Amino acid sequence: MAGIQGGVIYVQEYERAGWFAELNILFHGVSGQVVIIDEDSLRVDNFIYDGGGLSGGVYFHLGESDTQTDFESRLLVGLVLVGSSYDGTGEPLFFDLPGENTLDPYKAISVWCVDAKANFGSGAFVVPEPATVSLLAIAWVALFSRRCRRSTQK
Repeated sequence: MAGIQGGVIYVQEYERAGWFAELNILFHGVSGQVVIIDEDSLRVDNFIYDGGGLSGGVYFHLGESDTQTDFESRLLVGLVLVGSSYDGTGEPLFFDLPGENTLDPYKAISVWCVDAKANFGSGAFVVPEPATVSLLAIAWVALFSRRCRRSTQK
C-alpha cells in the first residue's frame, strides 16, 4: 500500500500509514499535524506549544475517540512536553508506542495535561483524501519520467 502525506511517500503494509490528525487549538497554543508512520510509530509536524501546564506532566495521549473520557484513561506516548516550547519550525518529532502497543484501537490523539486532566489540543485520525494522493502521485511520476527522458537524451 502506498500513500503520500506531508510530502513523504509511504510504502507500508500498515493500512493506516499516512493517516493524520490536525491538532485543534484549545490551550497553550497547541497545534500541528500528527501522522501515522506504521502500526506503532507517529510523526508530529509543525508542532506548536508554549510549554505551559502543571508539573505532573503534559504528554501526547491516544484515545479511542476524540473525547475527554477517552484521553483520561488511554495510552500515554512520547516525551514530557511541559517546560519545553515548540514554535512549529523545528524538526518533526518522532516517537514509538510503548511496549507491544499498536495504533489499531486508537482513533485520536491529544496533548494532555495529566494533573489537570485537560486536553490542550486534539484531533481524530483521518485518511488522506484519495484525490490528493492520486494527483500528487501522478505529478511525482510525471516529474520522474521527464528527468529520466532528459538524462537518456544527453
